[in-house]
Amino acid sequence: FGNSGHLYVHMSRVNHDCYGNSSYMHLNHRDDVQILVAKKAIKAGEEITFAYKHLLYNTPAERRQELRQTYGIFCERQCRICSNPTLEKRARELSQAQRSYLTYLRDCCNGTHKIEMDLGHVLELGSKLRKFYDEFEVHSSPYIQLLNQLSICCMIRNQEIKKCRKFLDEAMEISLAFTGSDSESAPVQEVKQLQLFLSSKMYTNADSGDMLTHGLWEMVSVFLAEGTV
Repeated sequence: FGNSGHLYVHMSRVNHDCYGNSSYMHLNHRDDVQILVAKKAIKAGEEITFAYKHLLYNTPAERRQELRQTYGIFCERQCRICSNPTLEKRARELSQAQRSYLTYLRDCCNGTHKIEMDLGHVLELGSKLRKFYDEFEVHSSPYIQLLNQLSICCMIRNQEIKKCRKFLDEAMEISLAFTGSDSESAPVQEVKQLQLFLSSKMYTNADSGDMLTHGLWEMVSVFLAEGTV
């Protein structure tokens, strides 16, 4: 379809579930190649599914409406989350936690009313969000992005550098597992760049604060474009 879209013959056979047991990624920025990766052990005969519209984007009600309009899917009838009132409530809480975290970073990075970042508050919001990510087995890509963002926040404030290294080590571990140890993949390369920046101690340079803040804003803006906040 030129530059407007692609038809993935095999991937299109995989059904949607907000609690899908697999994730997908594009191969090294190639929009014409997608790879499906298991998020956990899948039993023989168990249906393989992934989330067409991720839990992190929009509220559950908005997500279901888009699934109906775009794919003709009535998620509340079939999805393990949307058909379960308890899990659906937790999904709303996940959405709110994501919004609170991103709204705070947005206010720290951009706009005329930019506020000074409170690293303790960022780490608290991030810790709460990570618990939701673990509970809902969130796609590896946003998990890696969250860890990268938290590491950048540590470097911006030049505080909690040990935690910063730990965040990047975790991000690298997840990236390698998700990409099949492909050292040239985009997720691995992004983490490597941050690790090199940290080891060089360039973050202590006075000019680096603005550069890191800009990089953080670019990461956050991807989620903003998806309608998360």
